[in-house]
Amino acid sequence: MASLLDSLGREPAGEIRDVIFGRMADALFQEHPEARTVRLQIEEIEMPTGIQFRKGGTASLKPLYGYDFTRTEAGPSPLP
Repeated sequence: MASLLDSLGREPAGEIRDVIFGRMADALFQEHPEARTVRLQIEEIEMPTGIQFRKGGTASLKPLYGYDFTRTEAGPSPLP
């Protein structure tokens, strides 16, 4: 699963990423029928160097891609 998610962050995976995110949004809408919108995003974890860690540094998240979906009668679709 981790290697799949890693590959989704790479640019050539754009079409695959769109399909997988759409399927994930659909599953979330089914699990939460009251939901009207879903936001999915891929983030990269940036780890501190050893020196930064010893000084109290922590990991941070860098957003790479974000998708917003809205529920429609025909099913979820990405927001423009």
